[in-house]
Amino acid sequence: MGQKGLEIDSVKALLMIVMPPGHPHVHKLLEFLESTPTIRGFNEDQWTSFLLFSHEIKEDLSNFDPDGAWPSIYDDYVTFCTKH
Repeated sequence: MGQKGLEIDSVKALLMIVMPPGHPHVHKLLEFLESTPTIRGFNEDQWTSFLLFSHEIKEDLSNFDPDGAWPSIYDDYVTFCTKH
């Protein structure tokens, strides 16, 4: 990836380091990333949006708005969660 992105292995490792244990969405996001090999990394917007997403969106995703301004990876994440 370019300079403004994180490779997926770095994303996974950093999530475990910077997010407190049990923080909403971390475990499920890691599952999503493991099961989606086409995602090779996070750009800066995707990375910085995760903290806001994990604080604003309920763990059951009931307040997620698919028409909201989240990076599209979070639409895919929500779809993954509703199927699993």
